[in-house]
Amino acid sequence: MSFTDRLRRYLELKRRIREELGLILKSSVYDLVEIFAEEPEKLERYQTSWKKLKEEVPSSSLHRNHEQELLALLREVEAKLKRVAQLLEAKPEVEVGYSSGEVVVYPGDEATLRVLVRNPYWRRATVDVRVEAGGGVEFDRGKVYEGRVELAPGEEKSLTLKVKGLSPGVTSLKSVSVKAVFEGGEEFSKSFEGVKIIVKKLPEIKVERKVERGAVNGVDGYRVTVTVENRSDDYVELRARESLPQDLLLQPGVEVGWQGRLGPGEKATYEYFLKAPPEELELPPVVIEVLLGTSIKPYQFDSTIVKLKPLKPAGEGKPTLAEHGKVEGKEEGVVEERASQLEFSPENLMSELAKAGVSAFLGYVIGSGFVPEIKRMPKQVFIHQDLRWSTRKIGDEEVTVIFEDPETVVVEDREDFIQIRPATVSEIVASTTAKLAWILEREFINWVIGSSKNLEEMGRVKVEEPKPLFNLSEFKKELEKTGVPVDEQRLKELPSNLYTVITVGGGVLRKATVKVYVFSLARVSELYRNLVDHRPLSLAEAREMIKGINVEDAEENIIIFASPTGWDSPSTTEAKRDPNPHKHTVLVDLKTGELFYNAAKPLLKTLVDTIFTGFSLTAAPIESEDVDKYASLLLRGVIDEKSFLEEVLKHAKTARKAESSGEKVLEEG
Repeated sequence: MSFTDRLRRYLELKRRIREELGLILKSSVYDLVEIFAEEPEKLERYQTSWKKLKEEVPSSSLHRNHEQELLALLREVEAKLKRVAQLLEAKPEVEVGYSSGEVVVYPGDEATLRVLVRNPYWRRATVDVRVEAGGGVEFDRGKVYEGRVELAPGEEKSLTLKVKGLSPGVTSLKSVSVKAVFEGGEEFSKSFEGVKIIVKKLPEIKVERKVERGAVNGVDGYRVTVTVENRSDDYVELRARESLPQDLLLQPGVEVGWQGRLGPGEKATYEYFLKAPPEELELPPVVIEVLLGTSIKPYQFDSTIVKLKPLKPAGEGKPTLAEHGKVEGKEEGVVEERASQLEFSPENLMSELAKAGVSAFLGYVIGSGFVPEIKRMPKQVFIHQDLRWSTRKIGDEEVTVIFEDPETVVVEDREDFIQIRPATVSEIVASTTAKLAWILEREFINWVIGSSKNLEEMGRVKVEEPKPLFNLSEFKKELEKTGVPVDEQRLKELPSNLYTVITVGGGVLRKATVKVYVFSLARVSELYRNLVDHRPLSLAEAREMIKGINVEDAEENIIIFASPTGWDSPSTTEAKRDPNPHKHTVLVDLKTGELFYNAAKPLLKTLVDTIFTGFSLTAAPIESEDVDKYASLLLRGVIDEKSFLEEVLKHAKTARKAESSGEKVLEEG
């Protein structure tokens, strides 16, 4: 067959596909269901036409590019026809699920539970939801919650319930019932099993103070020992603090107290020294603040009263002390040292840190290089007991310094407070520094641009020059406006959130067949301020970052989002269940190479397979056997925790290529 005959045959088959199957290609699945529900014989005619064309195309001796183009159209038709047939057989019903398997709450505290309502039917539905609380809990509206949602076909929405604990015990949602009315008049009613709710007892905390006469550096006064005991059956995160007269402290400005995690029956002890007061003084009570779920509950122990009396001159007898309770033997390793021997000032701060072998810190003070930066937190901050930290005054600022590598520390915003804790091994492995994000971004864009050549079988391919989404100059202005020091070197290492657009097919008078929008996205601001990002990205954040860019400009639009920190679970689930027939989402985890998308879409799967075959970047996840090996040595006591963490970090950090390898992207693109 001559080239002219092949071309003529291709154009004829394409015309037939557009004429005979055009309705299927242009309409959504749910629109097609409504059409074929009224005229089922039409569906049979379309199925017959599709089957005939599917047999004709491979046997027509077309040019390979033309054959692949027509087969892609027929695969899309096949997928829609199958989905339509499934929906026509579906029963009118509503599905109900929960955001978590169980809810844990304390008396007087609130926990959030989301009830997920989904409409799998092909008609729109109005759904009334009624939730009744079991014993020991209630909602912010009382014992019964009632809500209504409007659901399009295939849509899922959530109802947010605030569950308040009343009394300790194990209970559940007493009943979750739905009543749905569909547009066609169909009705559905069902009661679903409720989620388990555990109302934990409020922690029982005991505080004792003991006062003894003593002297420090020739100064007479009192040594105060405070013991905090957890008498609960569960672990408790707490902070003990005292408001003491600053003029009696040897080191004014130092915060007196303790914070950390106590197991059942465990005790923590801290000490401080007070100069003798000029007149009788009653110390204020110790205040205990306990972390309960998402809130902080203060406990004030009014009975823990200590009175200090002026010291009498030598020979006039010992002072009389009033003390509360009795302190038992101090447990090994309980006292929190908090680097109290270090003398801090703006002049010697960095030299002391250098002696300790510390090059970075995190918290109220963010350290980078050799310039401490003040970071003010808008909420109370709780620091995990396993982190090395100290509170001191630097000039007029009272700051908290954490002596840890930022890659091993996680800062969590938990609504009412901020918690700073050690990162888990999995978080350390998943963590991304600005430099690593910079490398992964450029390697990824380079990979996609190189792989775009494989799409030429589908038509003419055009690749746009990569552009940055992140506005560096605006970010610098924002830093200067808020008074944050600008580190030019660190700015150079930030990723740019590059994106490119690949167009397949189309022409001057013809709309593009496929457009692939490729975005590499990171939380650039967080990478600059915190040096590291541990949190997976979400689709909501990604869509906000690309706001203003038109991603629906072709017959088929594919949006590829890549993140160096991976993606959260709701986002990967959404991507894998995405029903949109002409706009498709692909999520890429740049650290692991994992892809998340709806593989049931034939055209999308073909494109993903074409672009990402053999996909891998510089970064590779830590091998599990390496973790297991060092974990075994740790458990046997061969190495300590510090050595274990160092070895894991050594294996988790990937070999970083020279900066010039990343710079090739823009040149080659």
